[in-house]
Amino acid sequence: GSIGKANALHYLIHAAEQLKEKKNIHFVIIGKGDELIHLQEISKGLSNVHIFPPLEKRLFIAALKQFDLCYIGLEREPLFRFGVSPNKLFDYMMAKRPVLFAIDSGNQPVKEASCGWSVAAGDIPAIAQSILEASETDVLQLEEMGNNGYHYVIKNHSYDVLCENIIKWIDE
Repeated sequence: GSIGKANALHYLIHAAEQLKEKKNIHFVIIGKGDELIHLQEISKGLSNVHIFPPLEKRLFIAALKQFDLCYIGLEREPLFRFGVSPNKLFDYMMAKRPVLFAIDSGNQPVKEASCGWSVAAGDIPAIAQSILEASETDVLQLEEMGNNGYHYVIKNHSYDVLCENIIKWIDE
């Protein structure tokens, strides 16, 4: 995916620094963008952070299935009070992965779907704590969270549902 300033991945790196003694927790970042060099610089010396170039979409989805938790963060932005719906979030949910949602927004899809953890944007201790909790969560519970996210996307964000909503809106 995109590694830009708005994606708030530097907070994830700082959380990785707090968790560097936990040998069972690794952070994988896949993508390219304006912040890539900065992330590489601030993660130097952290053996628990691994940064890889972008993958084509089908390989990316397959890679997601290997992760225990997927992070999505955004910098604080007043516009987000109206809600967010990043494609990356739906990719995570479609891959049936639990999500760590670090976005201040008017909607809370991860809470609504019961598919992971939601924390305030930029709250490094809360990000680290959520990752630690996920690492200690039973694999069956993580699987249930992933399934919850998948069913949430199908029920609320599939093309059929979106088209129905647009038609209802036009008819009104």
